[in-house]
Amino acid sequence: MDIKQLKYFLLVADMGGFTNAARAMGLGQSAISKQIKLLETEVGAQLFLRHGRGIVLTPAGRQLLDHARDITERIEVARADMSELSKSVAGEITCGLPASLGSTLTTPLLKRFLDSYPLVRLSLVEGLSGHLYEWLLRGDLDLAALYMPSVNNSLFSEFILSDQIYLVWANDGIPAPETIPFDEAVGRPLILSSAAHALRKRVEHIASQRNLKVNIRCQVDSIAAIRNLVLQGYGYALMPVSLIQSELEQGMVSCSRLVDPTLNRDLLLAMSPYTRNTPLTRTLRREIRQLVSDTTSGVLPTGP
Repeated sequence: MDIKQLKYFLLVADMGGFTNAARAMGLGQSAISKQIKLLETEVGAQLFLRHGRGIVLTPAGRQLLDHARDITERIEVARADMSELSKSVAGEITCGLPASLGSTLTTPLLKRFLDSYPLVRLSLVEGLSGHLYEWLLRGDLDLAALYMPSVNNSLFSEFILSDQIYLVWANDGIPAPETIPFDEAVGRPLILSSAAHALRKRVEHIASQRNLKVNIRCQVDSIAAIRNLVLQGYGYALMPVSLIQSELEQGMVSCSRLVDPTLNRDLLLAMSPYTRNTPLTRTLRREIRQLVSDTTSGVLPTGP
């Protein structure tokens, strides 16, 4: 049921006819009539009866009238409350974002706060999830988006999304299989982040359970550096395919999805134990969730 249809319905009922309602809205009468017909189709009943002096509500129309007034009034109250909230939310807050999300979230998030929350000073810090997690525990950050399966119980956290991990390498002209077993992938010369990071820990944990040695050619805590080294043929990387989507489309890299087991990365939004749950923190959490939904429909580039 469309709120616009309910508003047109109320206007026609209050103005006593389609012509007066159309004139008040500055619309053609046919546009109003079309919306009312759509509403009648949705509720499954005729809402108005026409007679020589105008229109009258049917029994179904009278019943809908009270509901329509209540719904539209509630929406207006909600809008007013949100408007007041944007004016009352104030203060300073620092949020960490994984480096792989920087280009996706940093600028849009800052713009949202500059436009809608003028009394807030938002500071954004980009880094690898392992570093962001340490800073969050120390209280250097108030909130952080983290690629981790879980966080310390002292932190409030909520799930945002999940993505799968692929083995990625420079295109060598050989068609890449759709999948590659974990045991085979860790035998390739890998370029990984340092041992402090969640993906590295997960890989080494699985390998140790299987008495496998992970073939680490080099380690570097920089997504850009890992990607560049892979492109230049220095080794293989474990990462979500979205991080190399452009290079993949240009035929510069190949990739195979990791299986047996499949590795997933969860994006969590966590709050420092030293940060209070205030209107400001709740607003930032809500805006991050909404931005993820609006910008990506649940698909974000992901990484350490």
